[in-house]
Amino acid sequence: MSIQTQLSEMESVEDLFALLDVPFDPKVVAVHRMRILKRFGQEKARIDALGALLEGEGKTQYVAALTLIHEQCSRGMRETEPVFKGISQQLVQLGRGPRRNQAG
Repeated sequence: MSIQTQLSEMESVEDLFALLDVPFDPKVVAVHRMRILKRFGQEKARIDALGALLEGEGKTQYVAALTLIHEQCSRGMRETEPVFKGISQQLVQLGRGPRRNQAG
């Protein structure tokens, strides 16, 4: 299974860290969850656009990107652009299970 397929099946930020085998501080993830998703989505798009889709090379670049993002968030680095501007813009789309309790 390709790394892109595996990424599309992730259901949480914690799953993303586990898939890429990147250690993380749960407190940092709790505070910066949306920022991590946004930044990783931007970096993934950049990596994919560069054609680094070979299984090993792409995963290595994803790991480096996620590690850097976590380190920056843990140091409290702020972005100049707000995270919530166009919330769906550049967010990683995580897989979701079946919807429950749908009113119909």
